[in-house]
Amino acid sequence: MRAYERLTGLLEAFREKIPGADFRECWGPGKAERLPDKPVVTGQVAGEKDAGGQWSAKLSLTVFLPRGAALKTGEELLEAMGAVVREAFPTVAEIRREGFGPDKASGLLAAGCFVSFEESGAEGGVRAVIGGVERPAAGWAVQIDPGRALTAIGEEEPFAQVGGVRYTVEISGVDTRGLERLAGFTVEIGGQEYARCRWKSLDETGKSAVFTSFHRREGGE
Repeated sequence: MRAYERLTGLLEAFREKIPGADFRECWGPGKAERLPDKPVVTGQVAGEKDAGGQWSAKLSLTVFLPRGAALKTGEELLEAMGAVVREAFPTVAEIRREGFGPDKASGLLAAGCFVSFEESGAEGGVRAVIGGVERPAAGWAVQIDPGRALTAIGEEEPFAQVGGVRYTVEISGVDTRGLERLAGFTVEIGGQEYARCRWKSLDETGKSAVFTSFHRREGGE
């Protein structure tokens, strides 16, 4: 189960067990014109890694309190979320939360919560297709820069704007010869397809390639 599947599964569990709040994914940028009237929790994948059969992922959740809500409401919500995480995923590696503070984008009180997973698998090595050419690789890791508009499912106008999304992907154990000639290329790795990619670094000696992209969709293996 990949990180995004963990996220959607967790949001579904939250909706079932905690009816007093609105749980949703973070969505793409847009103009903010509406504020919530009940606690809202948004989630996204903050990072994922697969190397040598060791898989790990980090989910980022943010709790937004409506204006006038008591801080106690947020604390109780975070406690309930922690219980749901442990029930849904007993092998979760870590649950870490931050204290409430003002969110600059929305003006609401907000607190972050991070859920980490670590698992071992039998497979070693990954499939990477770079610029249409398949290259063997030892592993990969993606970091997702936080920042998305917060929009309810089925609605067009977000209630808070928190910027854009950039994916930084490192491919380890890969032959980098000739890759410097690529620009605006596509990469398929880890079940995802990244488009309009640009190199951040190429290390022929260390067999490491790092690229950035603002465009990602389900695809690849």
